[in-house]
Amino acid sequence: LLTAGSFVFGAYARDAGVLSNYAIRLFNIFMFSSICIELHKIFISEKHDLNIRQYLKSFYFPLVFLLCIHIFMSFLVGDRGPILTYSILFFSVFFIKYYKLKLLQVFLSTIFIGAILSILGETRTRVVDTSFVERFSSAAFSEESQYFTEPIPGEDFVELALSVRTLNYVVRDVPEEFDYQYGLFQLQQLVAIVPGASRVYNNLVFDGDPRYDGTANFVTYLIHRTEVDYGDGTSVVADIYLDFGLIGVIFILFAFGRIMAIYELRMKNGNVEFNFYFLLFMTYLSKALYLPRSSIMLEFSNIIFCLFVIWSVNSIVKRKFIRLKN
Repeated sequence: LLTAGSFVFGAYARDAGVLSNYAIRLFNIFMFSSICIELHKIFISEKHDLNIRQYLKSFYFPLVFLLCIHIFMSFLVGDRGPILTYSILFFSVFFIKYYKLKLLQVFLSTIFIGAILSILGETRTRVVDTSFVERFSSAAFSEESQYFTEPIPGEDFVELALSVRTLNYVVRDVPEEFDYQYGLFQLQQLVAIVPGASRVYNNLVFDGDPRYDGTANFVTYLIHRTEVDYGDGTSVVADIYLDFGLIGVIFILFAFGRIMAIYELRMKNGNVEFNFYFLLFMTYLSKALYLPRSSIMLEFSNIIFCLFVIWSVNSIVKRKFIRLKN
């Protein structure tokens, strides 16, 4: 709230504070770590029959209250990412252990939630002096087309089509015009675990070329071939293809799917410990809807941060407990 600038009013204006990105990332790391600890506690409990009310009461109340505030603020500004990520994470154990969704429920929920989130995405604006109600009403009831001269059926899928084009441009220009990076982009995302290290890496490896400052920037350059004030993002397939080509995409994604499937079976059998693999599974489960437009390695860095935070807090608590005991 103190560093985000006009973002809290639902605007994309570039007036956020210098510490804004670090503040939100630090908040998400602590929030995600705390929820995962609570989820593991619920999962290993001997209670095998909880309704939704009992499930909610199993969480630490101040944590749930803070999460609700965060989701509410995300809803007001039209930021769909936190809403999807934390909703999937928070209710994951409930649907894994206590309640099995039926196919019809999944289908109807997908249509309803998809429609709401599509409208919510349209409430984002570059104009600061418009209220949320005005933006939401305009997005929900406007008959004007954002992409065409007149409204057409299925226009909501245009945004999805624009996300797919990132891969089209990557396949077109690599390796025809630009060579594969052979892991340099993946290493750059891993180095970004250390604040500021990504820029140093870009200066050392890519001579400070802004086009190579992450796969999202490189894909944006491939599409426009000129400087623009926005990014087209990337995708999990394009991200891997830029480094390792088609063979890398097939091998890495199959290996990733296999690892997730193995741990899913462990969870089904109740054989779950709170460790790196638990955080890895929960991270990619919560990002299941977002991951296709992201990167595997980018989310992997968050796991490292969460492990460090949990280890640090646990060490501090243990030391204080030992001192009090003595």
